[in-house]
Amino acid sequence: MLGGIQVTTTSGQNVEHLGGLMLMSFHFKKNETLNAVDGVCIEHGAHGASGPLQLSYRQPMLKGTSVFIGAAEKLGHTNLDYNGTNRGGPDGCVSAHQTTMASGFRVDAYSAFLKNQLEVRPNLKMFPNSMATRILLEGTKATGIEYSDGTQTHKLLARKEVILCCGAIQSPQLLQVSGIGPASVLSACGVSCVVDAPVGRGLKDHLMIFMMYDAPGVGLAMMNVGPTLGADALRVNPTQVFDKGPLPANPEEDEKLPEELKQLKAHAEVLVAEYMKTGTGIPASSLYEASVFHSTCKEDLHTHDSQISFMCSGFGRDAWETLFHFDCSKYFEDPQKALAATNENIILAAGLVQPRSEGKIEIQSGDMTKAPKIDCAYLSHPHDMEVLKNSMRQAHKIASQMGVGNNLYVPQNVTKAHAGATPMSDEVLEDWILQYTTTYHHASCTCAIGKVVDPHLKVLGAHNLRVADASVMPNITSGNTQATCYMIGQKAAALLAEDYGLSISDVPGTAKCRCTCM
Repeated sequence: MLGGIQVTTTSGQNVEHLGGLMLMSFHFKKNETLNAVDGVCIEHGAHGASGPLQLSYRQPMLKGTSVFIGAAEKLGHTNLDYNGTNRGGPDGCVSAHQTTMASGFRVDAYSAFLKNQLEVRPNLKMFPNSMATRILLEGTKATGIEYSDGTQTHKLLARKEVILCCGAIQSPQLLQVSGIGPASVLSACGVSCVVDAPVGRGLKDHLMIFMMYDAPGVGLAMMNVGPTLGADALRVNPTQVFDKGPLPANPEEDEKLPEELKQLKAHAEVLVAEYMKTGTGIPASSLYEASVFHSTCKEDLHTHDSQISFMCSGFGRDAWETLFHFDCSKYFEDPQKALAATNENIILAAGLVQPRSEGKIEIQSGDMTKAPKIDCAYLSHPHDMEVLKNSMRQAHKIASQMGVGNNLYVPQNVTKAHAGATPMSDEVLEDWILQYTTTYHHASCTCAIGKVVDPHLKVLGAHNLRVADASVMPNITSGNTQATCYMIGQKAAALLAEDYGLSISDVPGTAKCRCTCM
């Protein structure tokens, strides 16, 4: 998903190796262990087999996922490993999703890389409920950080370097409040400029738009999803996103339940117990099951510009309004009917994964606790609108191949504004996109290699200061950013080991280590 990236420094010099571009696959593989399953195309040589991050495929594969993959194949999207070395050229590929799961349970960064390490590594200390508020600088040299634990401000001094891993929003924010960033932005907030640099510029993100279809026999009704999460998930709970459960908030009231709800509760308890024992079933998935990656134009042929993802359920009204932030009364003529718990709906999410639009992060105050201005500049480049329209049209072709193309829910306020226009016309799609596009939450590129940091992740113009997170990407990946962030962390560790004469297994503070770095 990173192939073909070219990086140019602010002086116009090409950076070919991207701090070891040809070796990046090594760091991807070092992180992971892919657990193979039958019936899924896997390029084993492209994956690790002994890393701490467990990857797997949802088991068992749902019927709807198989139908989606089969339909995509008939339209020319080859069934391939989308994280392999061959993604099928412009026509792209289709596959069930590889997920960071082990035995049906999510594997996050903490459980993969930090769990059980705090007790055994003398060079690792965690400060919970704390926030870095400033980089300590002596001229342009980073000497440590200032942080707040919510009540007091503290300082930590670095023997060697400071490394920022605050993400594509807060890494540029922390640099700017510390005096490293665009001089005009800093002066407007009363911050003295130490290094005038394009920190916060070049913000990129992925966009997607939901296309829901009524798909009897293919989709998964929410009435079949809820019980698999156990009885507690069915309770009325105003503190949760989904608060309209059929069971009472107080379990002591269950004795008064009618027989129908008693049976529902018992069924839910059996299903969740089975999941806890086997790690299989609906709870082992986010219901976001498979994707097509393909090219909609001839301008980004180094990778794919479109991702079309299959969601095996249409979810409920609470999800549409609370998670997706859509007004169902404007979107659907009859929200209760369209999103009824018995409906077997599906969603195809048409996605833009090589955006041309670039936004920016700018501080509005020298206080790190004050939110920065986040200007995503979505769809500011006309190319992005064209890709999204083409992605939606291809998604609709897949839906038609699945036999549900005539059951598309086009937002009612869009159809009323364009009476007589067909659902896939430019005018309908553009209005639909402008009103209902949402983010993948893949912010990146705000401290890009070649512009803010060098190929060794060192901040240009500063000393003893690096950044290692999604902000250093010179261009956004054409897929999810999580694995790339883990790779950046592995590469940063290798760079530090090289600079200080260490091997990755060396632990500062032990006899084997020749470095006293923080």
